[in-house]
Amino acid sequence: MEIEKTGILAKKETLDVASWVKSDFADSISSIVGHFLAQANMSSKNTHRAYERVVWEFFSWARTEELSINGLADINHKVLDYFLLKETQRSASQKTAWYKMTVISALFEFALDRRYFDGSNPVKLLRRPKYVFRPKNPTMPLSKVDVDRIISYLNQRIDERQDSEFSLSYKSLVVNRLIFVTLVHLGMRAKELSSIRVGDLEETAGRKSLRLTLKGSKPHQVPIPEIVCSYMAHYLERYRPLASADEPLFISAKYLGSRQKPQAISPESISKMMENLALRVGVAQKVSAHTLRATAACNLWERGVPIPKIQRLLGHANPRTTWLYLSRFVADIDDKLWD
Repeated sequence: MEIEKTGILAKKETLDVASWVKSDFADSISSIVGHFLAQANMSSKNTHRAYERVVWEFFSWARTEELSINGLADINHKVLDYFLLKETQRSASQKTAWYKMTVISALFEFALDRRYFDGSNPVKLLRRPKYVFRPKNPTMPLSKVDVDRIISYLNQRIDERQDSEFSLSYKSLVVNRLIFVTLVHLGMRAKELSSIRVGDLEETAGRKSLRLTLKGSKPHQVPIPEIVCSYMAHYLERYRPLASADEPLFISAKYLGSRQKPQAISPESISKMMENLALRVGVAQKVSAHTLRATAACNLWERGVPIPKIQRLLGHANPRTTWLYLSRFVADIDDKLWD
């Protein structure tokens, strides 16, 4: 559980959070912090690192303020109110400051659940600020015209090179087309697309679907539209007829027909491929995998698909996140709908 030191401590160094807490605070707090960070049920490594950072920042602040903290019982709501005040004074948003309170609250709940101390959770005595939800800088989706231009460009180039279908340039066009239509129609993240295996393709009652792993390792199933099925079938039948179930589905063109072990296309490469493709077609807007995710959401909305269904397809935990993708088209939706 090492994190980089910043602020009042030396830069470019690392420390064990629990050990660092022990150096300035009571052993009892150190052991609880260490156990909390080791055992807390967190959805991802990024969440774990964020929790480590918040714990370190809070105790770093407590040390700077020379607070006398000999146990968790010494951390009351007045201490936390003061911490919130200092956070907002240093230009932290209310939302960021309160997120830190949720981490501190999780620490207290963890300790109370395991009876590490007698007391209560002081975070519950704080007044939670009310946030006004206003989408900022929403990702701009591609217009239907631009989507059609890109697909027409790819189809035309592929048709022109039918006599060299095993050349690297031809295979690159096939891979680009498959990835583009998959992102535009399924709206998945680049990381999700990169992690798909051949065995994740499933068929039930004549309908094909993809098994995905979303952020936080959540399983997810998405139906595959007919246009994606047709391009997928051409790709697999022509270039990967012997692909095993555990091989990545989307691989670089250089591995198609090669004896080399295929490697999945990285999320960064996927976004770069889409950006270069848009530039070749002459699309003025900068395009990434995230742009196509927003495009998929907006296309569904324009076709009359309700927001809850779009939310499920995109794998959003909160419908507000889905609204961010649609804010250009549904700016008149009342925020109360999401309360």
